Amino acid sequence: MKPKARRTPGGPRTRNPWNDLNTDLFESPFGRILQFILIPILSVGLVFTIMSLFYGSATGFFVGLTALGVSTGLLKVIQKVIVRDRKASQAERDAEAEQIVHEISAGGNWRKYFLYLRPFETTGQMNVIVSQLTGGYGEKKAMDFETLLRKALEPWGPFIGLGTPGEHLGAGRAPVEDSRWQARVRRLIKNADTVFIIPGGTAGTLWEFRHLFKSDYLRRTVVVMPPKALDLDIGTLWSEAQSALTPTGVKLPEYSARGAFILLSNDGRPERTSRMPKSLNESELRDALRELIR
Repeated sequence: MKPKARRTPGGPRTRNPWNDLNTDLFESPFGRILQFILIPILSVGLVFTIMSLFYGSATGFFVGLTALGVSTGLLKVIQKVIVRDRKASQAERDAEAEQIVHEISAGGNWRKYFLYLRPFETTGQMNVIVSQLTGGYGEKKAMDFETLLRKALEPWGPFIGLGTPGEHLGAGRAPVEDSRWQARVRRLIKNADTVFIIPGGTAGTLWEFRHLFKSDYLRRTVVVMPPKALDLDIGTLWSEAQSALTPTGVKLPEYSARGAFILLSNDGRPERTSRMPKSLNESELRDALRELIR
């Protein structure tokens, strides 16, 4: 039976990857300049508005509201720029994924790429807490795990999967008809440098594991145990995957909230388990993956 995505009780709703203002833009040099512009304007607006209310100054109130309006307008403009740039970048990844799938399906070869296999219900549901330095200070924020994994792998090659182009900010998506997905996956697995797979109890994921097992591709496969998510019960989904995969010969370890990358031997048993870094961020994740990718 297809496992249902379960939200953690009391957990926040899934973050919108397109409209989140806590973005790469603000972490860039240009973004820091924007913050230096916005913060003083916003501060002036708040000070004038509060002081005008205290002293009854209409002029101060007008100045305060104007400053607040300007800062709000700038934020909306910035958000539009962020959304446009993010969608454009994802569209480029989707186009590259479609080109790779087309050439591989036609019997051609392609440079190094990483294949992403996962239960579709995890898309946009695996928000985790990441730690990174911003302006010399540590900062924690929520980020979708697929997005983080894509960022870590991007310097080494495209991170691609099958799905609906534009559905998420992460791996490049290539569309495929339901009647042809297994043939496409076979070819993509055969030519991939490394296969990353998130276990699940769905029929599609079980078929993918069986194919990896019987075709002797487990040695090039990294099983991903996602860390604890803010709004999805990963532990329950992992337990259901354990039960569903046991008849296939794949023996998954028990779930850990920290998460891990697992290499399986040819008999389907864990050969090596590398726990996720304590400071979950792009750089630390890349270092952990460097030890696993062959």
